[in-house]
Amino acid sequence: MSAESSRRFDGISTNNYSFDYFIFIAQKREISPLFKTLQPINNHFYSGVIHGYNVGVYVTGVGKNAVKLSVKRFRQLNIMATTYLNLGNVGALKDYLPTTIFKVGQVFGENGKKCIVLDNNSPFSMVTVNSTQRKGQLRSQYPEADLVDMELYEIAKLLQGLPIVSYKIVIDSYHLNPNSWLFKIILPLLIWVNAKKLSTYISEGIKLQKI
Repeated sequence: MSAESSRRFDGISTNNYSFDYFIFIAQKREISPLFKTLQPINNHFYSGVIHGYNVGVYVTGVGKNAVKLSVKRFRQLNIMATTYLNLGNVGALKDYLPTTIFKVGQVFGENGKKCIVLDNNSPFSMVTVNSTQRKGQLRSQYPEADLVDMELYEIAKLLQGLPIVSYKIVIDSYHLNPNSWLFKIILPLLIWVNAKKLSTYISEGIKLQKI
């Protein structure tokens, strides 16, 4: 991939990194199968080749505050990518089942006061919150939102103006209490199933150039 065909995430480093796809993920376990093809550059930054395409991954940590703190580390890298991706597990604010994958159309942040459009062709909306809140409260506060996470808005704001795409996979449905004993028992299995499904979806999308 030539630098001319890329979009730059400005940094202050003399190192140059060029990718076809650059992925932001909160935790490695969310796409653990993909990491089998990647090598670490540092504790947060990984790179490798998937189906002949150069792929970079940055692990931000969980939550808006973690993303904000990661910005300084991002800017120490000189990254160029054709497409930026944000992937991960989310909660559902409507009646969607676990393991369902969505392409996010727009994301709300800053207590719902701001909205960033990612894809005009996707009807699915997400809200980014700073802490775990009851879904009923979130559903009343953000009736237009289908999904909830703790990172996407901050990442989208950071990359605004660059080609960013977000695919999210439901880990807890609206009627499933994430604090219940049942959810805690099945959570490791859900994480594994979601990681396998989302990784396969993204890998095939890269292979077929449908991301």
